Amino acid sequence: MQDAAHRAGFFGARTYRFNFRAALQQYVAHLPRPLSLAEIPQAFCHHYQQRWDAGHYLTTLMPPDMVWLDYYDSLLAHGRLPDGSNLPELLTRRIAWEITSEYAFRSRIGRTLDVHFISSLPVIRRSACKAWGDREPVQIVVAED
Repeated sequence: MQDAAHRAGFFGARTYRFNFRAALQQYVAHLPRPLSLAEIPQAFCHHYQQRWDAGHYLTTLMPPDMVWLDYYDSLLAHGRLPDGSNLPELLTRRIAWEITSEYAFRSRIGRTLDVHFISSLPVIRRSACKAWGDREPVQIVVAED
């Protein structure tokens, strides 16, 4: 039984990562203009909140290590969040972390968007930043077909 629970947890976490990367890539591939890495998490969340109802948004993008939260249990049990729930804000903060880590320290580990040349975060040398007056935001680069 313990092995089955471990396997289920492993596959749940792995599936989440693949699904999250697919949603992220779908979003950045259709951006009307380049956004900075700092802008993408909020815009990503807003995009999917507009596209999906609240329940679908939360259950689809909720990482497996956050499903223990009481508000999430309430959402599953009653089909809606209780008044005063901070679950959307917690998820937005987590998504910001996931996006930043996807394009930063985790970008070279496993089957990432960067490794497969789908989208990446370009590295700009410090000397180039000084020439631009440190005003150029770091932007996501999406591969062309």
